[in-house]
Amino acid sequence: MSGKSKDKKSDAPSGDGIKLVGSNRAAWHHYQIEEKLECGMVLVGSEVKSLRNHSVSFSDSYCRVIKGELFVISLHIAEYKEAGISNHAPDRTRKLLASKREIRKLEKRISILGMTLVP
Repeated sequence: MSGKSKDKKSDAPSGDGIKLVGSNRAAWHHYQIEEKLECGMVLVGSEVKSLRNHSVSFSDSYCRVIKGELFVISLHIAEYKEAGISNHAPDRTRKLLASKREIRKLEKRISILGMTLVP
């Protein structure tokens, strides 16, 4: 008997509809990861299409709290070829969607303990 299930539902993504489009594997080697936080990101249409093609690079990117909001800076999402004139800037600053409570907690840890936010 094979280890694979014959049920076609097992190959489908989980019921939450979340699909991983990129990961920063180098961060696990360069930093000691204390805590993980999953949050949303404000994107434009061509960025979404490009992310679906896994065209993202985390090199030299970092996160920062600015005026009580969380941002990722220098995250490179390649331009989507078919977008034409309405394409996005590949290295623009993008807002991350997290609760105010989580952002305040991160801000304290950054200022007091000198920790770094790595996307």
